[in-house]
Amino acid sequence: MTVQVDDRHEIIEEVGTTEAEAIEVGGIFHQVSQELRAAGYTAAEVEAGLGVLEGMTTGAGETLGGILAIYDDPHVIVEAAKAIPEAVENFDEIIEALPAAIEDQQQFNNPHDPGDQYYDDFRYGWYQGYFFWFVVEMAVPAGEAGKALKSTETVQSTVDRISTPQVQRAAQIAKQGGQTATAPVRYSRQQLSNGLAASIGITQDAGQQVLSRIQTTGGQYQAAKLLNRYDIDGNEIDSRSANERRQTGEFTSRHGEDGVRVAADGGEEFRDIVTTGRLGSATTDRLIRAYDRGSIDDADLQRISRGLNDDSIDQVAVETALTRINHLERDGHSIDRVRTADDVNTELRQERGPDYQAPYEQNTLTVEFTTATDDQFVRVHGSGNQVGEWMMRANDIDELSPSEIQRKYSLPDEPTHVSDVTVPSDTPIRTGSVEENFGGASGATQYQLAEHIPSDNFHNSRPLEDN
Repeated sequence: MTVQVDDRHEIIEEVGTTEAEAIEVGGIFHQVSQELRAAGYTAAEVEAGLGVLEGMTTGAGETLGGILAIYDDPHVIVEAAKAIPEAVENFDEIIEALPAAIEDQQQFNNPHDPGDQYYDDFRYGWYQGYFFWFVVEMAVPAGEAGKALKSTETVQSTVDRISTPQVQRAAQIAKQGGQTATAPVRYSRQQLSNGLAASIGITQDAGQQVLSRIQTTGGQYQAAKLLNRYDIDGNEIDSRSANERRQTGEFTSRHGEDGVRVAADGGEEFRDIVTTGRLGSATTDRLIRAYDRGSIDDADLQRISRGLNDDSIDQVAVETALTRINHLERDGHSIDRVRTADDVNTELRQERGPDYQAPYEQNTLTVEFTTATDDQFVRVHGSGNQVGEWMMRANDIDELSPSEIQRKYSLPDEPTHVSDVTVPSDTPIRTGSVEENFGGASGATQYQLAEHIPSDNFHNSRPLEDN
């Protein structure tokens, strides 16, 4: 079965639609067992191994990548997965302590009826696989558990990373399942929220709300651990609405340690963005990656957050700035600062007088960078102003007439000439979107020299008709 997902906005350069293979959650190894028995081949050991694989993929979610990794060498993966529950002396007690909802899932996945020859073999293997994934989610850093099923090597390396105390800790949590008749994700929430209350000073209700939308016990455990590790202010969480607390938990679960570190470093204003959902998940992902690789810093995060909070920028502005940052870094340049266009326009008016036309589009972001090597731009001008601070990329004006260039870049006069500009390395430049001035348009990408360069660097002046 193939599932196609389309972006409801538009498709740009083939981005916006995707197809992916999907596997019925009912159980692929359930069906493998049926196929093998129909062919006359089965045994208790085989059924137990299929149970391990079914329980493991039930916990992890059946994905094509995981299934292909298992197909590569199922024996190695079964043996690696079984090593975890085999380290627990009272595993039978854990099985009996698990809530009825888990047994219902096992019966749904089991290809045999209770009382049949191989029912118990498959059932025991299923619980081994399910417990294996339960331990993986608790022991492996948030956001990395899914990588465990990429190949036989990653499964084995994951097992090697898990310590005996981590296994025993998971066993203790699992054994508490008898306290409730719901799923494990529910029976651990109260204990973990109590731990949150003690560690960061939030109420038990707030702790449960933070964890309420995280779908797995391992995920809840990781979220609680990360919030404690980065000393997130409990009073701040208590002061938020129930929905904002749930958003905090979702963010922590989705973005893991990198996300929580950004939330801690970005200050309360950034956490406001997280909890109110002002940025979509994909844009938040990009922002976190930019911070993680050093493209933006704490101050940039706080400026972006303030802009989002006071509505001086929006999500599109953040996405555009991140795209420009990616392009600049691809060319080897270093990012210095991200600022709102409103701040830059205000600064320029203070320097040049109140009648100066704001050059940067309102509600957008500017990016300041320093060239790492010589870089090439062009500048359009009249007959007597070849040297100046404003530039663009040559391919942005290819095949445009002088009047079209004037409108695109909101120029006060129609240009007659174009010159090449060689910007030397170690030169500070600002880039951002053109504001709508002089009857022109807005949105084009412009570049502003932040310091003078030699006039000889403006060269090869030619009429625009020859451009």
